[in-house]
Amino acid sequence: MSGRTLWLLTAIVLAVFILAMVPLGRPLVDGLRREGVLGLLIGGAFLGGAALVALLGLSARFHRLATPGEAAVSTLRPSPALLSSTGLLYLFGYFLYDLPEERFHFLEYGLLVLALHRGLPGVDRPWRDGGVLGLAVVLGLFDEGLQCFVPDRVFDPADLLLNLLAALLGAALVRGLSCDKGWRRSVALTTLAAAAAMVGLLAVARMPVQEPSTVVPPQRPNLLLLTVDALRPTRLGSYGYSRPTSPALDSFAARTAVFTRAYAHSAWTAPGLVSLLTGLRPGAHGVTDRETDLPDGVRALPKVLSEAGYALPDLNYLTSVPGYRRLGYPEGGDYAGRLEADRTSNLVVEWLEHEVAEPFFLWYHYRHVHLPYDPGEKYDRFGSRRPLRVEAVQREVLLPVGVFAFSPEEQTRISDLYDGEVLAADDFFAEVLACLRRKGLEERTVVVVTADHGEELFEHGHLGHASTALAAKLNEEVVRIPLLLGVPWFGEARRIDETVVQADLVPTVLELLGLRARTPRVQGRSLVGALEGRNAGPSPPVLAVSSWAGYQQRRGDGDQVTMLLHGRRKLLELRRGSVRTYEYYDLAADPAERDELVPTLGVPGDLLKLLEGEREADRRLSAELAATSASKAGAGGEGLFPALQNDLASLEAAFFEGTLELRWNLPPGLPCRLEYEVGSGYRHLVGGFAVDCGGQRFGPFSEGLRRELLQFNPWRFRLVVESTGAASPWYQVHVPPEPAPAEVLP
Repeated sequence: MSGRTLWLLTAIVLAVFILAMVPLGRPLVDGLRREGVLGLLIGGAFLGGAALVALLGLSARFHRLATPGEAAVSTLRPSPALLSSTGLLYLFGYFLYDLPEERFHFLEYGLLVLALHRGLPGVDRPWRDGGVLGLAVVLGLFDEGLQCFVPDRVFDPADLLLNLLAALLGAALVRGLSCDKGWRRSVALTTLAAAAAMVGLLAVARMPVQEPSTVVPPQRPNLLLLTVDALRPTRLGSYGYSRPTSPALDSFAARTAVFTRAYAHSAWTAPGLVSLLTGLRPGAHGVTDRETDLPDGVRALPKVLSEAGYALPDLNYLTSVPGYRRLGYPEGGDYAGRLEADRTSNLVVEWLEHEVAEPFFLWYHYRHVHLPYDPGEKYDRFGSRRPLRVEAVQREVLLPVGVFAFSPEEQTRISDLYDGEVLAADDFFAEVLACLRRKGLEERTVVVVTADHGEELFEHGHLGHASTALAAKLNEEVVRIPLLLGVPWFGEARRIDETVVQADLVPTVLELLGLRARTPRVQGRSLVGALEGRNAGPSPPVLAVSSWAGYQQRRGDGDQVTMLLHGRRKLLELRRGSVRTYEYYDLAADPAERDELVPTLGVPGDLLKLLEGEREADRRLSAELAATSASKAGAGGEGLFPALQNDLASLEAAFFEGTLELRWNLPPGLPCRLEYEVGSGYRHLVGGFAVDCGGQRFGPFSEGLRRELLQFNPWRFRLVVESTGAASPWYQVHVPPEPAPAEVLP
């Protein structure tokens, strides 16, 4: 076998090796990293490969020089300047690129160029250098193009350029070791190539790469989760909005992962946030109305992290509300106190400044982007600010469909007010970030910013979402949410266009915190692969569901809206009583959902079948979780009939004193349910929640909270023993401007 043939075979083996590493490289690197030998192997391979290039180049270009009467002598005339500059570039590349795959590319393409130089015919012809580099570029295209079809890899143009630059360096090294007849011209040309490679390497180093940083995460990182009520991603600069509504969030997004297609699991707060904190869809965790608590069988993120030794500050007014009480926070939280405190204070900053304990999981729900939109003079900066009759939007929480109507000019003003609320939320976030930096916590804290749901701003005829409009919709403006994920040790910013959902958060953050083994049963998937630049393949179907009136809907009312999103095809099912109707949209062709396709194409049978399959999966999981809770249900209470021991007039007076305590004639610890019916008209609410039969304390009530409660007069309530169904009479009180007598209804 000739030497040239051997070189060509070597080049073919190298090309096969390069292409084989596309699917095998990452698992191999991950395995070596776990074994702790990755760095040693990379360093050894790099030095060994560089030595091999040098030795092969030296052995290839000896020239015979002789004078008359003397024996031929073997000598070499390399270019010292080119050799030293190329060697420095190799060292520069090694330290510049700390990612294992990139360092291996550096070696592979240099060796490939050497083998092609020696194996191609006509080694002294001018076209050889161009042909060698051309073949290297073609192989690089195959190398990077194949990654489009490998599930855990992505195509990255920066890698393609890096392959070419590595080939240029290989050519420069071979030329530097050569001494052809036109060696001066060759040295000049390859010196220019080496200089171009140096400039290119610097440029590539500054480009965002599709690989993870190898910076080691802190031993026990903190987690800060900020959820913003009714925040639309389309009103943030990082999602393309032109107004300066979010300078702090945009600055944060510029160095974090921005998920551009994140979806909520519902059109109102409780189902969405519980999905976010459990990794389960509403059909599985069961919190689909305002009265239902989580099954005991659900291990939510706060509970998991508390068991892992994380501090769990309870700063949310929500954690004492039905639906959130079994997340893992201590019972008996000061609901009204927190509700009042967050009007004037940044509770997150106060805790970080004065009470911080590490590691911590701090979840805070910022509620002020929600209706009413009244940002105040400081943040009311957008639009004309003309005095228009939009007081209801600045005052009311509920704006039912059909009760209020707004002109186009008023709609524009309302949109401006919403932007002002977003700006106020951004200021809140800026204070939190500044505090993290000031306390030295930023580099060891994972920060997540997202929302419970979006908000309609008249795109489909009205304003708000299910709980405020009393008419649920699951159009894109309501179910699309922002998701910003800041992981300090990943370093590079990314925009990730995969479709993701709220249920993905739990497995993602547990893996980031090094607690993957503690991941409970979830329906979401970890997004760490997406953060690392790996393609996770097709996104699973997205399922969202909302009761028709959201938080305002009474338990047992089956009216609801369901959404199934599969790729860019979207099916909505609207159920009112026994009647079901459907809407079908193609989001690829109609992202604004203006062209409803059922009248022309009918209801797609494949999506209906997929919808029923996803529902059945939720039902099975829900039944399993409920079974684990059944044995914990309380019993007893036979023969006991509850009665209120308070004087009703004293209850009304208690609103002015700051606290209200209901006392019953039953033993403490007996599971009971407080049922209520309050308000009238569109403020009419009916519901209930679990209480201790021994008594329940409410408050403290601030002046502002009492003014809100006044809007829901009269207040009727009774107590029901869960195990027997025995119930007290209905009692009725008013929250008056001044204390007034109350009455008891038979």
